[in-house]
Amino acid sequence: MEQRERSGIIEDLQTKDNILLLILQDDYTQNWQIPKTVIQYVKENFKQMESIEIFDVYAKI
Repeated sequence: MEQRERSGIIEDLQTKDNILLLILQDDYTQNWQIPKTVIQYVKENFKQMESIEIFDVYAKI
Protein backbone atom coordinates (compact mmCIF):
# COMPACT_ATOMS: atom_id res chain seq x y z
CA MET A 1 0.00 0.00 0.00
CA GLU A 2 1.36 3.38 -0.91
CA GLN A 3 2.20 6.02 1.70
CA ARG A 4 -0.54 8.38 0.48
CA GLU A 5 -3.16 5.63 0.90
CA ARG A 6 -1.97 5.01 4.48
CA SER A 7 -2.06 8.73 5.17
CA GLY A 8 -5.59 8.89 3.75
CA ILE A 9 -6.78 6.17 6.12
CA ILE A 10 -5.26 7.99 9.11
CA GLU A 11 -6.80 11.29 7.96
CA ASP A 12 -10.21 9.61 7.77
CA LEU A 13 -9.76 8.24 11.29
CA GLN A 14 -8.75 11.69 12.56
CA THR A 15 -11.79 13.46 11.15
CA LYS A 16 -14.55 10.99 12.06
CA ASP A 17 -16.20 10.10 15.35
CA ASN A 18 -18.11 7.07 16.60
CA ILE A 19 -15.61 4.55 15.28
CA LEU A 20 -15.16 1.00 16.54
CA LEU A 21 -12.31 -1.07 15.15
CA LEU A 22 -11.36 -4.69 15.72
CA ILE A 23 -7.59 -5.14 15.57
CA LEU A 24 -6.03 -8.59 15.62
CA GLN A 25 -4.11 -9.05 18.86
CA ASP A 26 -0.31 -8.88 18.79
CA ASP A 27 -0.01 -12.61 19.49
CA TYR A 28 -1.36 -13.33 16.01
CA THR A 29 0.17 -12.70 12.60
CA GLN A 30 -1.10 -9.48 11.05
CA ASN A 31 -2.12 -9.59 7.42
CA TRP A 32 -1.66 -7.06 4.65
CA GLN A 33 -5.15 -5.56 4.82
CA ILE A 34 -4.41 -2.96 7.49
CA PRO A 35 -1.03 -1.22 7.28
CA LYS A 36 1.10 -1.39 10.43
CA THR A 37 1.26 2.41 10.57
CA VAL A 38 -2.54 2.56 10.75
CA ILE A 39 -2.64 -0.11 13.49
CA GLN A 40 -0.03 1.82 15.47
CA TYR A 41 -2.01 5.05 15.06
CA VAL A 42 -5.17 3.37 16.36
CA LYS A 43 -3.37 1.86 19.35
CA GLU A 44 -1.88 5.24 20.27
CA ASN A 45 -4.96 7.42 19.69
CA PHE A 46 -8.04 5.28 20.35
CA LYS A 47 -9.23 3.80 23.63
CA GLN A 48 -9.01 0.02 23.97
CA MET A 49 -12.45 -1.03 25.16
CA GLU A 50 -12.25 -4.81 25.46
CA SER A 51 -11.07 -8.00 23.82
CA ILE A 52 -13.22 -10.39 21.84
CA GLU A 53 -11.52 -13.72 21.26
CA ILE A 54 -8.45 -12.86 19.13
CA PHE A 55 -9.33 -9.19 18.58
CA ASP A 56 -8.89 -6.02 20.63
CA VAL A 57 -11.70 -3.49 20.29
CA TYR A 58 -10.66 0.15 19.95
CA ALA A 59 -13.07 3.08 20.02
CA LYS A 60 -13.12 6.75 19.15
CA ILE A 61 -16.39 8.24 20.34
